[in-house]
Amino acid sequence: MTAEGMPGPAAVRVEAPDGDRAGRQPRYKLRNLNDSIHGDYLLEEYFFQIVDTPHFQRLRGLKQLGVTSYVFPSAAHTRFEHSLGVGHLTRTLVDRLWATQPEAFAGLDFPVVRNSLIIAGLCHDLGHGPFSHLFDGNFLPRAACVRGILRARPIIRHARGNQADPMHEIGRAPGPMWAHGRHSARHQADGRPRAPAWRHEKGSVDMFDHLLGFLRLEPNAQGVVTFGRAAPAAFHPELVKAIIAGGPGGLAPAPGSLAPYTRPEVRFIFQIVANDDTGVDVDRFDYLRRDSYNAGSQVSYVAMRLVNSARIVQGQIAFPEKEFFNLRLLFQTRFSLFRQVYTHRVSEIVNLMAVDALLEADGALGISSMIHDPAAYMHLNDGILDEIAASGTRRWRCQCDARDNCADNRESRHAKGMARARALVERIRTRDLYKLAFEEVFYDHALHGSLAAVGHFTDLDGGRWPMAGRVQSAHLAAIGEEALKSEILQSTADPAMDHMHVQLATIHHGARAEDPMRKVLFFGKEDPDSASSAAEGMGACG
Repeated sequence: MTAEGMPGPAAVRVEAPDGDRAGRQPRYKLRNLNDSIHGDYLLEEYFFQIVDTPHFQRLRGLKQLGVTSYVFPSAAHTRFEHSLGVGHLTRTLVDRLWATQPEAFAGLDFPVVRNSLIIAGLCHDLGHGPFSHLFDGNFLPRAACVRGILRARPIIRHARGNQADPMHEIGRAPGPMWAHGRHSARHQADGRPRAPAWRHEKGSVDMFDHLLGFLRLEPNAQGVVTFGRAAPAAFHPELVKAIIAGGPGGLAPAPGSLAPYTRPEVRFIFQIVANDDTGVDVDRFDYLRRDSYNAGSQVSYVAMRLVNSARIVQGQIAFPEKEFFNLRLLFQTRFSLFRQVYTHRVSEIVNLMAVDALLEADGALGISSMIHDPAAYMHLNDGILDEIAASGTRRWRCQCDARDNCADNRESRHAKGMARARALVERIRTRDLYKLAFEEVFYDHALHGSLAAVGHFTDLDGGRWPMAGRVQSAHLAAIGEEALKSEILQSTADPAMDHMHVQLATIHHGARAEDPMRKVLFFGKEDPDSASSAAEGMGACG
């Protein structure tokens, strides 16, 4: 029996050949962890060879919700405990699937698959930057990378003049917006394709590769790595990376050793940790509960019912029909967190100020270029704001190519940028925040159509902000988010427009304009080996 009280696979507990008379001894030692969300749980000791590395320990310095703790003080939990929680839930689900449906793993080396899945659960967030999604979702697209790492043009226009720290105004328009997938390409204004945006999943794969080098773990001829300080265990590093990337297609080119995992009947392997097919995975099970708990929100769905009732049907993860409303509550919890916590207007303001500070310091500290240097990225975390704040009293070294250190010349461009960055950090910490100029919520699924029909915005005081010209829907259909923000700025007939941010926030249940419940597979009690998507009469989110 495993610690969860259910039959477990031989790979979890095996009688030692030289077991003593006191009874059976586990082949692999287990470590007990206590968590505010999951209570006591166990992980095999050999996984801590990966946990106890600088790459994984770095997650202690990354807040799960970034700067949200400036609004919700207790929401200061980190990606360290989240990653451990995802590893635990992965272990629980995989062991249950093996105990109830071992035939689903036919043709696969189950201990290797099991370890690879758990390691992917542990390491799926290694690539997150400072303040989590703020880094790759906002900072990097706006970063002016002098080395040409990113080609995205800035989406903010500042009229700084001679002011070291001008007051900014913010225009925030929550509503559906254009977005891109993990590996989709974007286009520049002239129509030329732009390189795929760097995402934290790519960073996680790079960091995992660097972690393997740090541990000096080399795969054998079959692509399998053996590790563990006491009793050896095995995992497939390319499978780990494919799980993190969302499937074998997420690695370019896909290694030949992943061929056994491209079969449709084993698609479920890529639906456990990060499920791009339905959005129902153990990563979401953990962060929705953890974020709700630490932000003081209520959780209605029961994650462990989903873990304990999941089944492999037709090569995919499916759930019993009776769990339909439990899953619906999961998606509604996501919606509530986005509306009340993740996109809280003060959190968004602090987000923008933090990004502005990082942009000002980027030329001097080379923050954006670290994404391609795992050795440097390993030391980049939320403490970057402390480093910026301390630069006024502690000597710092400019990372530019100048022969003389810019820090010694207060008139240098990078020294002035650091001064502006310090001023922004001080403003954040003294609560001298940007001001909200106006806010508009679009309930229509088509933001472009809504903007074409709306000729004004409404600010919080009920005043009207006229738009100099209406945005044409035909034009909007051909442009992306960055150009859309530019259109809004240019359409706002106000002399302070160059001091404004336009922040677009998307609030949905997990599948944008679609009902995410339509993507989930359900099976009935009478025929558990046949599954289908939610029937039209079963209800929808909203």
